[in-house]
Amino acid sequence: NGPSTVPESPITLSLVSHSTPTTATYNGTFNLSFYNLSGMYTVNVTATDSSSQNGSKDAPFEYQTARALEFDTGTINFGAIDPGSTSEVLGDEDMGTLSNATVRNIGNVVFDIEVSGTNMTANGNTITRENIEARLDNLSYLNLSVTRTFATNLPAGSLSLENADFKLLVPVGTPDGTYSGGITISAAAP
Repeated sequence: NGPSTVPESPITLSLVSHSTPTTATYNGTFNLSFYNLSGMYTVNVTATDSSSQNGSKDAPFEYQTARALEFDTGTINFGAIDPGSTSEVLGDEDMGTLSNATVRNIGNVVFDIEVSGTNMTANGNTITRENIEARLDNLSYLNLSVTRTFATNLPAGSLSLENADFKLLVPVGTPDGTYSGGITISAAAP
């Protein structure tokens, strides 16, 4: 028990060894899910012998704070864009649609989301990161000229999902090419 319930408890222990008439070693396993709240937890073990004598012992441990996220796609593909035009890639809240970016909170605390980007390059030519925009939680689009923090307050939980939308403007006069760059998504304290 602790700040949140461990659904696997109580658990069954298995005998590992019986070293003396009054001493035995048992083993048992329980799993804390990534979204269980951080804090102090207590494991309580109660043993009852064949004559109904029993004893119990508590063992406390601290489940640390974990701020972590999962992003369901490795590529944001804006497709073919004419200079002077914009392309938008909309996200969703479904980890199974890899072409529509989704962020999932796989930690145990609420967090905001930081997004940063790099310039996109092709054959020595550059589309600067000011031309890349991001939007999370349907907040306003912000260009990635600097690292941006979106106040998503994404809660912990196995179903805590948020869409991530991206937009690219190809400036007039940009030479043809297959441009690539990087986008970094991070969890940030609210």
